[in-house]
Amino acid sequence: MIANSDREHGLFSPEVASVLEATPDGVVVVDADSTVLFVSEFAAEMFNWTVPELLGQQVSILLPDRLATVHHDHVVSYFAKPRRRRMGEAAAALV
Repeated sequence: MIANSDREHGLFSPEVASVLEATPDGVVVVDADSTVLFVSEFAAEMFNWTVPELLGQQVSILLPDRLATVHHDHVVSYFAKPRRRRMGEAAAALV
């Protein structure tokens, strides 16, 4: 079931949204302001939220307070110069 803003706003085609829902990993898509635009059912369940609760929220609600500001800075940096990288690559020094 895809009850996400992607259908309403055309973020993804129905085929892409279906692939994102089917992946065995949780998927959260944010914009440059760290606003959650898409979240898979699996990702929402991992964080003990529902999809509607997460859509439109700042992704920082999923992070410990001590990491929220730093994560936002990473998002801003990524959108300034996008590149493929492994998730958490920059976070190793934070833990």
